[in-house]
Amino acid sequence: MPVAELTKTDAGTDYEMYVRLIHENGTLSFFPVTTYAFRESGEPKVNFDLGPRDDTIDRREWQIADFSSEEIGYDRYASNILDGDVSTFWHSRWSDRDPSPTHPHFVTIKMGDEPSSVRGLEFVQRQNGQRKIRGLEVEMSTDGETWMSMGTYELEKTTVAQSIRFNREKDARYIRLTTRSSWDESGLASLAEVRAF
Repeated sequence: MPVAELTKTDAGTDYEMYVRLIHENGTLSFFPVTTYAFRESGEPKVNFDLGPRDDTIDRREWQIADFSSEEIGYDRYASNILDGDVSTFWHSRWSDRDPSPTHPHFVTIKMGDEPSSVRGLEFVQRQNGQRKIRGLEVEMSTDGETWMSMGTYELEKTTVAQSIRFNREKDARYIRLTTRSSWDESGLASLAEVRAF
């Protein structure tokens, strides 16, 4: 289906693009690929930079340097975003906390002892449930003390890998991810995987 065939309605709901698979045994399955919006001109604005990349930086030396909170009672550790398993995820703490938690939440990653040249990041949102990150600020550092903002981005409400590209390439040893909002409008956040390219 050409993108031009996407039409705007007056329903006032978010637009989501789904993929429908017909399996060899005849069963059907559906899953969301991305959300999209319309420009003032009426033209659809769709992000097709989705799917796993083959040019990511090796994460073997990566480790979590800092985080605002994590849900330890349910094994939702910050380190889960580096374990290569999309079924595990980091979740900001919700138990034994203020009943009305708010953004921001953050996770800081140390990429190793030597700087890497980074053009962008790949994310995989939590595969089930809520708390998918919507607004996310990305900062980079070579020493973990002086930070440069690479911008604030809107992540897609999808379970497939998605990428954001920076305006410029940056050498860094640290990446700090700071949530600004979640798709379900809660004060909580979760994320399954992060890679750099």
